[in-house]
Parts: sequence; C-alpha cells; structure tokens
Amino acid sequence: MCSWFLMIRLSGSAAGGLPSLSCILGLHQALEQAMPELAGKQAFYDVIVAGLEQRKLMGGSIHGMVTEAGIWAQRSTPFGREFLSFIAKVQTPKPSRAQAVSLETR
Repeated sequence: MCSWFLMIRLSGSAAGGLPSLSCILGLHQALEQAMPELAGKQAFYDVIVAGLEQRKLMGGSIHGMVTEAGIWAQRSTPFGREFLSFIAKVQTPKPSRAQAVSLETR
C-alpha cells in the first residue's frame, strides 16, 4: 500500500533514474529519489532553487504536489532554456602543450 503523498512503483525506471511514478508525488521528493545524495538536505537544494528562480532561470515551486505528468513538466523559463542552449555550445579550450607542461610542474 502506498502512502497518500508518495506513490512510487518500484518496478521499472523512468527517465533520469527516477522510479516510475504511479500517482502523486512532491517534486522535492522526486529530486531526492533521483539524486540520493540530496536526501534530507532540503536547506541546501532550496538555496540552489531560490538562486535559479531569482535569476529567472526556473519557475515554480518544488514543494507542491504534482501528478506523474507534472513531474516531467518543464520548469525552466524561456531565458533559462536560452542560457542552457548557450552554455551547451561553449567549449572549454584545451591548453597548449606549454601550458600543460607548466601546470604539471607546479
């Protein structure tokens, strides 16, 4: 029997390593399921979410209840998606051989 707020089917796995959902779940609980290292660290990830929201990269709370469809709903803002697209295209330049040798001798 599932609890009223967290109904996770243990069989199968959905995108991103999150268990397949069968009913209603708090988004923050889904986050902790997908990233177990964040379990019990709500104060930590709330600061990150607040920063994303403050910078208009993300919208919506992660502490409300959502249906299975709501878990996968987009939460990035148009500006956030534009930023993600931009940083996905940026490539880190490889150091020259001289720079690499200099770094190795430090």
